[in-house]
Amino acid sequence: VITDPSGRVTWTPCKQVSWLCGLGINIEEYCPASCGLCGAPPAQHFWGRLRNVGSDEEYARTQGDAMKAKITTRDQQWVQWPDIKFLAEYLQLKLSVSSGSGLCHGTRAGREQQWFMEFLPGFEVWGTEISELGEQFPYTISPFDFHNVPPGWEGRAAFVYSNALDHSFDPPLAIRTWIRTLMHKGVLIIDYAFAEEDEDVWSSTPLS
Repeated sequence: VITDPSGRVTWTPCKQVSWLCGLGINIEEYCPASCGLCGAPPAQHFWGRLRNVGSDEEYARTQGDAMKAKITTRDQQWVQWPDIKFLAEYLQLKLSVSSGSGLCHGTRAGREQQWFMEFLPGFEVWGTEISELGEQFPYTISPFDFHNVPPGWEGRAAFVYSNALDHSFDPPLAIRTWIRTLMHKGVLIIDYAFAEEDEDVWSSTPLS
């Protein structure tokens, strides 16, 4: 159930699929209104806890600080080389083209796009990074907020990959934007894990 600040119910999910709410499953094919992609506001019933990130400037500053800390103190990398290899093999089976462009979001040090290009010869893969520190890494559009479509990328990408949805302040907007960059029969891959109830979450991850 989605309510406004006063507690008034503004939308109730279909009874047939309401049991799926909160599980992080894309049930758009059953009921578009329940997944948020139709334009409904993000809500706890599906997306989990969504934190207020303040202004656009505050959001960008928080993400930039997190990026600097991660690449200078521990060089932390969520997705690993074998994971991208597995996804590349999947894409080879699913894509209708054997060459073209790919786009990754929230790539930090740019390893995702490098690995995808290693396993997908013929594809040029770029990444976006909101921190200006991303400018030092090849094939990175930086600084750039992935809630927007990069110039020249409307309908261009054969595939889009991201493991940074938890860094989004508006998950439905982010996903709709990523879909806009896909070519006909393109593939969107979202690598996402829900945090445990007692697990600490960072201020740089509005969505948990």
